Amino acid sequence: TNNYHVCCVYKKDQVGFCTAGWYHLSSCNDLLANIPLRLAIYVMITLSLVGNCICFILHLSNKKIKPHDALVMNLNFADFIFGVYLGILGTADMVFRDYFVSIERQWRGSIVCRIAAYLSLFSVIHSSFSLSFMTLCRYLVVAYPMTSSFREIRKTIKSICLLSLASVLLSLMIILSAFQIEEFLELPNPMCLLFDTGGHESITMMMSSAILICVQICSLIVITVLYIALFLTVRKSRKQFSKTKRSNGCGISPSIIMITATNMACWLPSSVVFSLSLLSHPVPSSVMSWIPVVVMPINAAVNPLIFIMTSQKLKTNMLHLLSKFTLTKLNSRDISISKP
Repeated sequence: TNNYHVCCVYKKDQVGFCTAGWYHLSSCNDLLANIPLRLAIYVMITLSLVGNCICFILHLSNKKIKPHDALVMNLNFADFIFGVYLGILGTADMVFRDYFVSIERQWRGSIVCRIAAYLSLFSVIHSSFSLSFMTLCRYLVVAYPMTSSFREIRKTIKSICLLSLASVLLSLMIILSAFQIEEFLELPNPMCLLFDTGGHESITMMMSSAILICVQICSLIVITVLYIALFLTVRKSRKQFSKTKRSNGCGISPSIIMITATNMACWLPSSVVFSLSLLSHPVPSSVMSWIPVVVMPINAAVNPLIFIMTSQKLKTNMLHLLSKFTLTKLNSRDISISKP
């Protein structure tokens, strides 16, 4: 039979050789096929949700929010959204465990799966836009310290809002193309992805993969060019003002360099794999399945840790909040004990 649902209900020796294809990360019983996959996704859910929330709160706790703080919080938001997408998958896996094949088509056609598809698209696109914009702002502030408008928090926030709107509209265009133009009744795979993971000839799937490749490759090119220009600007500035505070204070941020490196490590494999798929080059189904769900979210989980570890200010804010929380808890405990 070429119907995998039949293959799951009956044994292969009863219906003959099963020729049906199946998404590599799922099984007949479970949305997430095995324990290592579940553990990997649960770890990334925890790190991306908790880590980005903590990083967001630490920046928000500053007495005066600077443009850099707003840019980092914007990236935290984009990464947090991918954690929400993974959280939806993890919750669905727990709810439908041991009988997933019986509701697999209903799940792919559900409103929750469609929301998850939109969130994954938005997060990937907005994360690429955000990191490129963050690097651009850094360069403009260093290269044009007196005239750059990105030293002002209001203009930075306005730019972030426009960038977010572009991400929302681009993601919405892909989703509407799938469900209004091509009239999808359900998502092509149980992971609720609109990326081309192999075996689909949908125009929307190819378009979304092409947009993802273009966004990531263009972001890599823009970031690389800006870092080269930034390095040259800083070197020139240090030669001219070797003993001034300006040259020492406006350098290349180690945190942004590390964030860029981790994002490149996630973007390059996905761009290569999706490009090969679009060019009809054979790519193992296991690779196509693991890339968007396991490899791409790594940066969403690692980014907040890098920001916290490389920023002394964030460490100080964290210690201050922890001491304040501990003191409040001790005071409430003393009050409850002192009551007759």
